[in-house]
Amino acid sequence: MNPIGRIRSGFTAKFGVPRQSLLVEEAVGVLKLDPDPRYAEATRDLESFTHVWVVFLFDRNEEGDWRPTIQLPRLEVDHKVGVFASRSPHRPNRIGISAARLGTIDRKAPGGVEIILHGIDILDGTAVLDLKPYVPYADSIPTAGGSWTEPPIRRYPVTLDPGHASLINDSGGRNHHRFRGDPVAFVVRMLELDPRPTPQRETMPIDDPSNEGRRFAFRVLDLDIQWEIRSGGIRVVDVLLTASVD
Repeated sequence: MNPIGRIRSGFTAKFGVPRQSLLVEEAVGVLKLDPDPRYAEATRDLESFTHVWVVFLFDRNEEGDWRPTIQLPRLEVDHKVGVFASRSPHRPNRIGISAARLGTIDRKAPGGVEIILHGIDILDGTAVLDLKPYVPYADSIPTAGGSWTEPPIRRYPVTLDPGHASLINDSGGRNHHRFRGDPVAFVVRMLELDPRPTPQRETMPIDDPSNEGRRFAFRVLDLDIQWEIRSGGIRVVDVLLTASVD
């Protein structure tokens, strides 16, 4: 298989990427198709659908590096499950699938068709293998059970002062080639979900008073967002510009 293009997104590091698509609707990225002259025609009538399936490659994982069981990202589920009962990237074949809301399609964009996608959970630069329409009568099953994914995902209150919001907003302009949404809303939604890796969320929960003042950081767009646990929520303490990421 050959990729048809690559995702450009604000997720420039794996920590902080939502644990499922459409959790952060403000994560608006671009699927940049390769400059194959047939691809513009291949997207004909795609606008008539509201959502799409993005089939992609977990190309940041080493080939052959897979795990038969994985620790779940849901802290309220304290046991491992088989990798086929999860959407973990550590799979025998490194294929991922995410639903996204379809935005505009620019078939005349320089260098190849650009497709705007809302609510993505895919790292910047990820290779895309295929794009398929989301078909409600076939893809939505009202009686389906979700097993360990059923508990609602907790969100935490976020405090962000105007100065930090301004720095984040400036980053949106610099990263227009990979991000097309509201950068402040994007960062706040990421923080609400607690962007830390599972071991940190498990050992240092936000709602434990003993963790008051503990500081953490994650990278998004071209920024290093530094934050601390404060009063059962998250408070941004600094926003730093990192080296440019193409």
